[in-house]
Amino acid sequence: MEQFKIHGELFKVQVSNGTMTINEQIFPDSPISTGTTTCHLLHQHKSYEAELLSMDEKRIELRINGKYFTVERVSKAEQFLKLIGQQNKVQAENKQLKAPMSGRILSINVTEGQEVKEGQALLVLEAMKMENIITAERDGIIEKVMVKPDQRIEKSSALLKFK
Repeated sequence: MEQFKIHGELFKVQVSNGTMTINEQIFPDSPISTGTTTCHLLHQHKSYEAELLSMDEKRIELRINGKYFTVERVSKAEQFLKLIGQQNKVQAENKQLKAPMSGRILSINVTEGQEVKEGQALLVLEAMKMENIITAERDGIIEKVMVKPDQRIEKSSALLKFK
């Protein structure tokens, strides 16, 4: 099963035995190829003309019935991280970054007052004999570092506070 995002909405797609399933809804009529980058699809008595405009490892650009869509592939790693709860989201109500799992802090890569960018490594958490790099989910300024290297922490413990 593959996962894709369109305008932030997650779609789970599976193709098996000529049948396509999207978010558990079955599309029994498989697409009819009309060229190397085009196909025709019938669904619920509606006709759809789809054209593949570009594709790489992370994105697919399509034109369906004249409308343009950018589809983001959700990698297997992202699916796994979501499954085990490692979304590392900063909770808006208290602006704290919480531990996605129990473990031990190996290193802290930021200091109080430091400006950080989305995706920047903030700290390294060891859990289940694996090193997990915890990254910033948004741009911001570190107000307080609430943990120390070698400290053991529980899931949902506050790690950092943002201004």
